[in-house]
Amino acid sequence: NLVGSRLWVMPPAAMETALEMFSEDRTAHPWNAHVFAVPRLMTHLWRKALSKDADLLFTVTNGNHFWTQTQHEPLLIAIVLPLSHVAGYRGPWTYRGGEEAGSLSVDLERGFKVHAGKKLRGESGEL
Repeated sequence: NLVGSRLWVMPPAAMETALEMFSEDRTAHPWNAHVFAVPRLMTHLWRKALSKDADLLFTVTNGNHFWTQTQHEPLLIAIVLPLSHVAGYRGPWTYRGGEEAGSLSVDLERGFKVHAGKKLRGESGEL
């Protein structure tokens, strides 16, 4: 029994098994956060299942300070926040699908692209 949040750094070929283990762990320990960092390969086998559970999902392009051009594929980061409970509500609350979650994912992805030297400009010209 591990205590605390989980970091899943798996090869893409093992992600189907990892997601089965994740679903069992999340059911048993809903108060733990999970972070997945996986190269964007073989996504047709596991990306949809991970996207359904992830509160934040963004891509780190190669050419970043820790994910170099020689890695060839972007890095997919998925963050699953702990479930929270609100009295008077019949189920657990998730952060997924909220306006803040969407804007935070966009901000994180944009931040990694800007840090890698790939400047992005919005409609008003800001980074």
